[in-house]
Amino acid sequence: MTYADEPDAFPYKGNEVLQGIVRTSCKGHLVALTATPDESLQSLSTLTLFKRPHHHPLVVPKILLLPTFAQIIYLTYVIQGLERVLIFVPTRKFAKKLGKFLKLPYFTSETEHKDEMIHALKSGEIRALITTTVLERGVTFSNVSVIILQADHSVFDKASMIQIAGRVGRDPKYPTGECLFLCRKRSFSAEEAKKEIMRMNA
Repeated sequence: MTYADEPDAFPYKGNEVLQGIVRTSCKGHLVALTATPDESLQSLSTLTLFKRPHHHPLVVPKILLLPTFAQIIYLTYVIQGLERVLIFVPTRKFAKKLGKFLKLPYFTSETEHKDEMIHALKSGEIRALITTTVLERGVTFSNVSVIILQADHSVFDKASMIQIAGRVGRDPKYPTGECLFLCRKRSFSAEEAKKEIMRMNA
């Protein structure tokens, strides 16, 4: 039996070479594990488990419509009351500019010493970290909240936002937290992500 973890994510998603390697090297059954199966995975036999191991519901995101400058002002107010927060932005350029403006560390695919920065957030050495979607999955932080700026940007699709929302409440000691999608205009992806999370909780 072969396990494929997060096959709907980079670098596997859309990569026919990697998909072919998995298919030809798999002996027996292939088990794909993901919270956000795409259409290619939904055609397979599925076992759906909506509950988290600690049995608390998923945190449902709040969607707010604000222009970008108002999002940043709102962000500076909200993060004061949060113990630990991941601030997601759509591009590396935006992450760098926002980090310099707010005097906060930022994390992108180009960041050096990635492990040290993740440890600093986990240990409480830093309370807020600006990041691109590079941290949307595969990491667990205790007592963390998430905020997406420009959540209506095309880089944030439904699956991406569900994964980002899933960073909140993973620790059974801290099963709640803030999850905010800040949009400049109405976002179908944000609304669908919220509906899907509510459906999982039903």
